[in-house]
Amino acid sequence: MFIRILPLVPSLTHGLHKGQTGKISILGGSDMYTGAPFFAGMAAMKMGADLVTILTTPSASTVIKSYSPDLMVKPCILSEHYLNNIPASTDGSKDEQVLFTSVLAQVSSELEKVNVLVIGPGLGRDNFTIKCVEGIIKIAKNMKLPLIIDADGLFLIAQNPSIIHGYKNAVLTPNAMEFRRLWLSTSPSDDTSEPPPMEVEVPQCFVALQTQDCPDPHLAPGDLGLNIPIGSTVAKHTTELANRLGGVTVCRKGFVDVISDGKIATVCSRRGMTRRCGGQGDLLAGMTAVWLNWALVAQAKQNEKQSNMSEGLETRSELGRDPNFEKFSPTILAAFGGCYLTRSVAEEAFNKHYRSTLTSDLLGELPRIMQEKFPCENPSTFLDLRKYNRRNSKHY
Repeated sequence: MFIRILPLVPSLTHGLHKGQTGKISILGGSDMYTGAPFFAGMAAMKMGADLVTILTTPSASTVIKSYSPDLMVKPCILSEHYLNNIPASTDGSKDEQVLFTSVLAQVSSELEKVNVLVIGPGLGRDNFTIKCVEGIIKIAKNMKLPLIIDADGLFLIAQNPSIIHGYKNAVLTPNAMEFRRLWLSTSPSDDTSEPPPMEVEVPQCFVALQTQDCPDPHLAPGDLGLNIPIGSTVAKHTTELANRLGGVTVCRKGFVDVISDGKIATVCSRRGMTRRCGGQGDLLAGMTAVWLNWALVAQAKQNEKQSNMSEGLETRSELGRDPNFEKFSPTILAAFGGCYLTRSVAEEAFNKHYRSTLTSDLLGELPRIMQEKFPCENPSTFLDLRKYNRRNSKHY
């Protein structure tokens, strides 16, 4: 799978314009959680997105702005706490429905400017905020805007799975608990069975993948990923959840990351770290958004149906004409790319900081990992894709 995401990374040329390598919005943040949208946004920017906007609450916006001037922050999401602390107005301008409509209008104008929307990092579960996010998802779907849904965005999906059902331009990134909620909320009414824990499903062959000898010196163990049969034990429940949701891509995070859209299943088995500090999922969400944009641009070049999306944006190889796009959807490629990079920076950070590793340490490793794996100034150093084929690599 690594050799599939490799060509998606756009070459940096002097002919590019601001925004052509990605405009991402992060919908998240709340009174308590301000770090999560920051991590998602900065991961997207450090990976290569040109512009990132955080759509958040007024109370969180000032805090997030103080973290970095590189992020644009718009305080357009309101909470029940905010509503309870503003005086009522005689003209009705403070009525809940009026404010709800205002939030949707502001967010809608922002969504018209971006390529991908990430929903969930630090969002919280405030009733009014959740109501607003539900309306925003409907707007995004009408726009056919690609979505990455994580954290409390998944809590909303678990409450109302129909809101995302059948929308194949979305990636859900649940951890173990979030996967359980989604599984139970989409189960038939007479089925109360729990999905088995990830570690029960993972066969020992995936452990071996992390220590095997790789066919190319540029790759670390586990880089290649593995395409697995839909009926295999490790893919069974992720595939079933994806099908229950109507073909939405599900990236089940765990010991290995299992990805399926109900038709294709793959695993990212690259080494990560054993430290489980908060915020790693936020990095994954932000980077998956960038990958999804790049994958869609590459697909558009292949199909020659949306040439305006790819104008001036060169890819690393001939993948734009590769029939394998018919096998691997942009959402599958994006989810794998997000998992791959998250695990890569986690391993590097852990090798330096050990038990003290924090998510900010992972962010610090991202520039070097991107340059090492996807060098911007010398594309000729990239792997020669022609030497990979089904004959010499079972992971192709």
